[in-house]
Amino acid sequence: MPRFLRTSVVLVLSCAVPRLIYLWVVGPPQDTDYYWELASGLMRQHALIFDGRPTTAFEPLYPAFLALARWMTADHAGLVILVQIAVACAGVLWLYALVISMTRDHVAALVAALLLAGYPYLIRQSTAWIELTLLITLLLASWYYFTRIGGRAPQIACGVAMALAILTRAMVAPIWIVALALLIRDGKWRAAATVAATTLILVAPALVRNYRIDGSLVPTRTGANLYVGNCEYSDRLIPRYDTDLLNYSGAVKDLNLTTPAAVDHALTLEAWSFMRAHPLRTLRLKLLNFVYFFDVRIVPYEALGPDSHLTILDNGGLVIERLRTRPLWMSAVHSVVYSVILIGAVAGLTLRRRLWRKDFLLLASVAVFALVSMVYFPTTRLREPIIPVLMAYAGCAASAALTRWKGRRVKA
Repeated sequence: MPRFLRTSVVLVLSCAVPRLIYLWVVGPPQDTDYYWELASGLMRQHALIFDGRPTTAFEPLYPAFLALARWMTADHAGLVILVQIAVACAGVLWLYALVISMTRDHVAALVAALLLAGYPYLIRQSTAWIELTLLITLLLASWYYFTRIGGRAPQIACGVAMALAILTRAMVAPIWIVALALLIRDGKWRAAATVAATTLILVAPALVRNYRIDGSLVPTRTGANLYVGNCEYSDRLIPRYDTDLLNYSGAVKDLNLTTPAAVDHALTLEAWSFMRAHPLRTLRLKLLNFVYFFDVRIVPYEALGPDSHLTILDNGGLVIERLRTRPLWMSAVHSVVYSVILIGAVAGLTLRRRLWRKDFLLLASVAVFALVSMVYFPTTRLREPIIPVLMAYAGCAASAALTRWKGRRVKA
């Protein structure tokens, strides 16, 4: 069996087996969420429907993925999760290929891919109705094809992967802009044009739809997210509590506006007004958000449950009820594993310091997610799309350490 095929089989099994075991233990999700509802709208009415009306609050690709998987599996939740696990396996293979393309080091690539395959947080999330697995796989594909940008086929593939990533989570659009800037910097004008055109062709229909419905090009939950991370209560919730608790607070309901776009715009103005009125308080929170972005603990520290509720008292106090208890072992395992990856990533970055120009897109991707976290609010879930970058550098550090250890044994 060829080496690449043998390695691919090992990596796929390393990714699939722990997820299948976790699925067997906990079963598929019992509760449906907004993504499931959006997928139902696509299946029955061929439109993104939320609360009975067309919505522009959510990116379309993950609901479309769920709808397709549900159609393929006769709407069987367990089989839909199996499709999502297959996507996770593809992501592991793309990380292996990415590190090979970056370093030509099979050990580094194998370590990085195995870290992604066995990462506990992502094992859990791959069995939930959440876009994280799909987004990570698409980002890995776009990073990989960017490193192979020389031919026309990789250019188109890079544009397609970046477009699909943007349609999964709009916040990654700056990564696409950085990629184009890097291609132009290196004099690769035709490649930049191909990537730009491919991405725009795929993203344009969603932009046109949003504009026709709400007059907005970006998802109309952006203002709500900005508000909950930048209001009177934000620094009293972050990082312990989920800022989603504020989404249905009195401050939002009292806006007395009818359309989602109008509410989103009003909340954006509310957030910027608060930041201008409290510059030092805002600066302190933003700096702390950056620290929380890399926090080894799961952020927010307290888990949000389906019945969790926040009450804003007349005196400005907050009462938070019915939070879900996160198992201590789960938090401890995550902290230990992530700490090892973070330390390894720092070591790998140091070893590759002379190659940072070559790695700029990966580093810029981390910076984009960190900046979004600073501006809005930090959560572990929104940090995880760049965890493969940390794993890639941790793989480089592990390979270098193994080489040194072998060298010492030979000398001995």
